[in-house]
Amino acid sequence: MSPSPQPNLQLVHAVYNTVLTFAKAGVPPFMVGPAGCGKTTIAKQVAMELGLEFYYTGAVESAFQLRGFRDAHGNTMHTPFRDASDKGGVFLFDELDASDPQAIVSVHAALDNGVLDAPDGMVKRHENFRYLAAGNTWGHGATLEYMGRNALDGASLDRYGTVAMDYDPALEANLAKQERERNPNAPDPDNWLAIVHQARKAVRELKLRHVVSTRAIVYGLKLRAAGMEVKDVFDAVVAKGLPEDDAEKVVKKINMTLTQFEEALKPARRAAIMSTVAELEEKIVSIQTAETDLTDAAKKAADVSKQALDLTGKVGTSLAKASTAVSQLQTTQAMLDGIGAGATPVVTAAEQALEGIRNAAGGAAVAQP
Repeated sequence: MSPSPQPNLQLVHAVYNTVLTFAKAGVPPFMVGPAGCGKTTIAKQVAMELGLEFYYTGAVESAFQLRGFRDAHGNTMHTPFRDASDKGGVFLFDELDASDPQAIVSVHAALDNGVLDAPDGMVKRHENFRYLAAGNTWGHGATLEYMGRNALDGASLDRYGTVAMDYDPALEANLAKQERERNPNAPDPDNWLAIVHQARKAVRELKLRHVVSTRAIVYGLKLRAAGMEVKDVFDAVVAKGLPEDDAEKVVKKINMTLTQFEEALKPARRAAIMSTVAELEEKIVSIQTAETDLTDAAKKAADVSKQALDLTGKVGTSLAKASTAVSQLQTTQAMLDGIGAGATPVVTAAEQALEGIRNAAGGAAVAQP
């Protein structure tokens, strides 16, 4: 026969070993603690460690829900309590303080007598039957947090050894660690754990009638891993049902705002920020390079501007000289034009004189013998 599976000791409540000792000794423990602190989980883990079946019943209104009953056809209807008593197993009577007192009496009678008065006869208690009970109050009646709770008489309370419970931060931290190992790409569970722990502390400091249980951590981690935004998860599993002004008071007592948590929790956002930083660093280098280039360009521009000014001065001087030369040229041209006009009659007279000389010379030649 293979050995029974054992609970993960990293995921057990601080009072687990105490409850296990009660169960092994056959002494009924009454686990008292706030909702969602792990009472049912402990009972299941005890059954696992003892290698027994787990049976469960919540708040009951009638003894028949525990003892069993006959239906309209005369058939006996079994209950978890009846089967655990008959076959052996770990039975958890949860919300004992919310059950009908007369129903509780029938359970206690079976525990005291070792026999269950079932509809079809007496059922002897099995040697491996283990009985556990749990509640949110100490059996003294309703409280502000748990209005629907009944007072248990002294005889009932006397049958139990009480085990006080509260939320176990170490267990909750291990649950967050388990979620991190199960889903490495999920948002950082430790941040969500911090939100829940601080919210729980705030609720207690503000004396609000509100429960922030371990379920808020477990459910929150699952929803975060599924991609739900942290603000929506907070509203759904932490602030659920709180009046808006009370919820705001709780949020104000959390060290970091939900928006800051959201930014810290998003790996993609974190990666985007780092990428942006890298881009900015590249741009800064580019700007510094461009600044150097601009400085060099400005210096070159200043040099060119100086050269341009020098050239403009030279061009101005040259233009002045050219203007003087043009003026002189114009004067010379006028003089030449005047000289030309005066020389024309002289040239004409000279030409006529030469022509006369030629004529005279020709006549002289003819007159010779």
